[in-house]
Amino acid sequence: MFIGRPLLVLLSLFIATIANANPCVTVLRDKEPLFLFSKKLPRPTGSSWKIKTWEVSEPKEWQASEISSLTKHLYEIRKQGLTIFFDQITEAGPIAFFRAKFGTRLVSDSDGKPTSIPEPKLAALHYRLKNSIHFHDSYFDPNAGKISFGDTLTDRSEQIMLLHELAHAFDHKSLQYNSSNETFLKLSGWESSGKLKNVDEAEIQRVWDESVSLNKKGLTTEAHNLAKNFAHAHGFPTLYAMMNPSETYAEMVSFISLAPDAPKYLNPELITWFKTNVLK
Repeated sequence: MFIGRPLLVLLSLFIATIANANPCVTVLRDKEPLFLFSKKLPRPTGSSWKIKTWEVSEPKEWQASEISSLTKHLYEIRKQGLTIFFDQITEAGPIAFFRAKFGTRLVSDSDGKPTSIPEPKLAALHYRLKNSIHFHDSYFDPNAGKISFGDTLTDRSEQIMLLHELAHAFDHKSLQYNSSNETFLKLSGWESSGKLKNVDEAEIQRVWDESVSLNKKGLTTEAHNLAKNFAHAHGFPTLYAMMNPSETYAEMVSFISLAPDAPKYLNPELITWFKTNVLK
């Protein structure tokens, strides 16, 4: 049983009032916390690359408007039902929401050692071991070019990005109906080798690069249409969904739940598989 609309509106207003004074607040379900808006991400200890990642991401505290926005999106997602889905991802405790300026990407330095660099267009990222999701500036910026080419930058796209990260949490916790499931891989077009059956990887990269180039030129509509049309023609919701099975899984969860036109371009058997095993 989830929070009713009047109660959630009051909760959202209450959260917005106290957030700046006490950013460590929760979204509740039957007196149990599902999600925790945590204070600034603590500085790690140990490995130098972990400290570097923390420094590069530039951790920050939550703003009241951001908490209010995410709370609203969580309510809209919960309107889809998904009781078992939410029970699964919060079984081991609430998911922590952290705030940072940038996402990061792990690369090798000149000595071959791991180090991190900022990835400004990475809107959010789920961390499996920490059971947490980090939200970055680009998530809340309607003018930021997101790396997930395929959906327009609307209020709905923020809900899709949020559910995408929650889907990664479900994927990591589910022992059976995850992105390694044989039926899922078959229906979505992935081979056991990790390659798509009927799509040339070079063609995917070409469309990706062209979309990036168009975005850099400010031609966001053209970039969106190029990526969307290519993905839909091959049975995927976005170009990003064609990167690997894990991203396919997360994007499918998001678009099957929140995009009314998804049945027009997705495999109907795949939609049935998700609604039967994941989205309930």
